[in-house]
Amino acid sequence: MFAALPQQSVSAIVTSPPYNLGVSYRSYDDALPRDRYLEWTGRWIAAARRVLDPAGSLFLNVGAKPTDPWTGMEVAMAADLVYAADDATFGQPEIQLGVFPPFAAALYPSWFGRARAAELVLLGETMSAKDAFARGLVTGVVPAAELTAKVDAVCAKLAALSPSSLRIAREALRLGGSHRPVALPAVEALYRDKLMKTEDAREGLAAFLEKRAPKWRGH
Repeated sequence: MFAALPQQSVSAIVTSPPYNLGVSYRSYDDALPRDRYLEWTGRWIAAARRVLDPAGSLFLNVGAKPTDPWTGMEVAMAADLVYAADDATFGQPEIQLGVFPPFAAALYPSWFGRARAAELVLLGETMSAKDAFARGLVTGVVPAAELTAKVDAVCAKLAALSPSSLRIAREALRLGGSHRPVALPAVEALYRDKLMKTEDAREGLAAFLEKRAPKWRGH
């Protein structure tokens, strides 16, 4: 599918690999060794990157399985918006295998506090979706039957916004989340020197003053 699309021609990709990337349920082997799975993942990511506009977005639906339960946690840590089904569970069981989760050890103390981070990293405990929401790991929790509709609604809201403004806002959030003393000046500089030089920022303000819907150009 990607091969038939021109370069940088797509504004958004919403996917749940492997099944809607041209691989059928019956032919895909979920038990592939990690190195082969990562190699396959690298191929489809490269293909997606080729067709995705620089200002575009990738929405990825990823879960975990009993033999690899921490995959979902690592994706959630890297994501901006995470919605979980109410029957989902989250965990970092690496310590039970004699190792520890590097990303969790680095990020959880600043997110949850040292004591709650230690519970996950040192004990390998699991938590419910409700607890993950309370700890700030996920954006929201919905009934399992409503999860797809919720994600579709969020994607529709994002698609109606300026791609360039969203991209810069994400960059600002990452700077702000660093908790560094220079974060605020860096975010202010990003707003002044990058955001306000985009056509979409000027269009949005003009549309507000003129009481009309903005027309985004994506840059």
